[in-house]
Amino acid sequence: MTNRQKRPKVIFWRFFLILIPILGIMLLKLLFFRGLWQNLGRTTIVFNTIPILIVSLNHENNSAQILSLPTTAEIDVVEGYGKYRAGKIYSLDKLEKKEGKLFINSFSRGLGVPIDGFVSYADNTIISDENQLTKEDIARYKQKLFSPDFFLHLFWQKGSLVATNLTIVDYIRSFIFLSGVRPNKIDFINLFREGAFANITLPDQTKSLATDYQKIDGITRETFNEQPVVFENLKVEVLNSTDYEGLADEVARIISHLGAAVLSTGNDSEKVEGCKIYIAKTLAKTYTVKRLQGFFHCQLSLEKRAATRTDLSLILGEKIKKEFRTH
Repeated sequence: MTNRQKRPKVIFWRFFLILIPILGIMLLKLLFFRGLWQNLGRTTIVFNTIPILIVSLNHENNSAQILSLPTTAEIDVVEGYGKYRAGKIYSLDKLEKKEGKLFINSFSRGLGVPIDGFVSYADNTIISDENQLTKEDIARYKQKLFSPDFFLHLFWQKGSLVATNLTIVDYIRSFIFLSGVRPNKIDFINLFREGAFANITLPDQTKSLATDYQKIDGITRETFNEQPVVFENLKVEVLNSTDYEGLADEVARIISHLGAAVLSTGNDSEKVEGCKIYIAKTLAKTYTVKRLQGFFHCQLSLEKRAATRTDLSLILGEKIKKEFRTH
């Protein structure tokens, strides 16, 4: 065999030997790098679609919960932007260069649900009549949403990547999870049909929808609790160290929807930049602590506050005020 005949084989094996460790690294990332993915509890994603979708993947029982809300619904936007139609919030986020954070936090605050990620893509119309979904529409809707073709379509629109904060690992895990969810394990709730919005006429005579947050609370409280949080049953107090009235109640609403027992809310004189969790060292590795610390990006103090009846004390500071204030 000549040297010229040997050379292609040598090149092939060199390429193969280089490729193996690269594939190995990718596999390790898939197995061990979590990204936004929650290994326990839930991973919840908001889709900038028509209608707006909240898709929550429940890892405890391999189920999925989907909420839809109309794009014409008036939602209180965080960071003091006031009320915007739901379908315009991502455009505002993009204009203000918030990289999805304004979009995520506005719906987290509005629904009282910790939302981990977002997806927005160019062709975002799921169904033309977003308010009046029939049972047949919902059935087709579920099949379309959870089909491989549709989910891939979310991440690749005519050759251009969509806007999302999901990593490739998050995407692959979500795709695998969704593909394995049986139809009878998918719960669909159309918030418009559940009476969570009322028709209103704005001062400029345009028609819109007012949001009934109490009605939404009744739905999300039962739909989005996380079983590890419910099982641990930690008693929580939420304290506001800022001058923004009602901040502790807003955050307590989200925590109670997770399934934690919020015993009290109030004000506190300790000043913190973002937020701070006081917890006994023996409880520091609980899922509840990790979930709150991950979502609110809190500093952890391994001690229980004096003169408190609770297991966990959460002190809210200026950064949380900025991210969740609505006026």
